[in-house]
Amino acid sequence: MQKLHDLFHYHFSGQMAEKICNGSSLDDVVKFVISLPKIAALETNLGHVFHDKRLLVTALIHPSLGNEAGVLQKVNYQRLEFLGDSVLSLLLAEKLFLEYPENSEGELSKMRAHLAGQAMVAQLGFGMQLADFLIFGKGTSLQLETTQNPPKGLVRAVADGVEAILGAAFIDAGLLVAKAVFEKFTEAYALTYQKDYLDMATFNEFDPKSRLQEKCLTAYKVLPIYDCRTSDDVLVCDLIINGQLAGQGQGLSKKEAEQNAAREALANMFKS
Repeated sequence: MQKLHDLFHYHFSGQMAEKICNGSSLDDVVKFVISLPKIAALETNLGHVFHDKRLLVTALIHPSLGNEAGVLQKVNYQRLEFLGDSVLSLLLAEKLFLEYPENSEGELSKMRAHLAGQAMVAQLGFGMQLADFLIFGKGTSLQLETTQNPPKGLVRAVADGVEAILGAAFIDAGLLVAKAVFEKFTEAYALTYQKDYLDMATFNEFDPKSRLQEKCLTAYKVLPIYDCRTSDDVLVCDLIINGQLAGQGQGLSKKEAEQNAAREALANMFKS
């Protein structure tokens, strides 16, 4: 993937937002935005050159811009995000169905819910450096934040942007192209986080208690037992399987301690 920071040295903020706000129409805004080298770089990294540039630009416009640009009061990524949410759900369902033939409908549903959650979708966007392309209003500080421990507002905006781009690709060229764009997002994710987007370890992190219960019932026909106690103002949980200590976890709440104990048990007993 091209190094986008090397291709362009500023975000869509400040002077950029001012120029966009001064546009007399959406077409003016589109013409200005697509003239930027970084937009061509984004299309290259997405693996799709949009036939209708209005779709791509709209997918990048954060609702905050409408507060400052009268012509864009009703133009932002929200409608495309609505569509892209369903596109993403379908693509995930197909991918999980094909890659995990032994898993039940319930397991696949949990996997999809996790992968389609805001935090995971945002990671797809951060892997593609999407935060550098979203067009915010001058009054918001979101575009000034880094992706190291990003604020919730930026996480939400990047996740919305991913879905909006998938929706835009679907309208622009159909489901197969939207699928190809999604694959580009997952490739960027793998490069950034050094793991596959559908890595089974990810699901263990998401809902370790449910995952461990399913594993225990399948392998041993027993349920795990959680024994929690307080130690130095922290809850400590011992996890017992078949009378043996399988894992131990700590947390500020019972739920957190149990989840951490389940994660350790999964790592100790069910590594695959």
